[in-house]
Amino acid sequence: MKFPNPFRSKTPTPSANVAQDAAAPSTPRAPRVVDGLVSVHPNGVATFACQLAPDELHPASLKFISWLADEDREKFPELPSEAYTGVLLQREPNRPNIFVANTAFFEFMQFAIASVGPHLLSLKSAARHAQRTGGLNMFIYDARIDPWLLDHPDEMPADDEAIGLFLVREGKITTDAYLRNTRYNRWSSDGPTRIPVQFYDPLMQHMRSGASYHPE
Repeated sequence: MKFPNPFRSKTPTPSANVAQDAAAPSTPRAPRVVDGLVSVHPNGVATFACQLAPDELHPASLKFISWLADEDREKFPELPSEAYTGVLLQREPNRPNIFVANTAFFEFMQFAIASVGPHLLSLKSAARHAQRTGGLNMFIYDARIDPWLLDHPDEMPADDEAIGLFLVREGKITTDAYLRNTRYNRWSSDGPTRIPVQFYDPLMQHMRSGASYHPE
């Protein structure tokens, strides 16, 4: 289904904003983001692959970033690749860090949100509210966003904290019309991706069941 891309406009579209209230720790400077893939081997060791310049291949340290809480990571005998948002390559103080965004995770996240969103009670309620207020789009925001902004859409900054949106028609979510935000910021000044509260458990269940997204 084709429809205009609302993410191109800086002017907020009337919407039912769906996000969460947990505050993320801020980082002084967002790293440069590059695309890559995280792989988990049978021995449990995780590795990554990406395109980097020769002088970027030897960071001072690196850290695999997972979107799962510590207590939930312990529930998996071995974390799958989709458990990692990416790898942070920490470099010398005078050189910018690099975040290797795990493509497998971001495809999985978008697929799961599109699949389960129309069936969540909280989103169904928000869709009914959108009908009363004239909203046509239901934005799904990263949990990094300041909850205050959700109640003050006129103050909403650039749209890079929106993961995607659902179309709302006659008070219902249009199940076949989920739009990914291609400008979504995979690491902001507030850190890496933080899953919206409503989607955390469904994503974890999808991952445990092996219902990952595999592009054709």
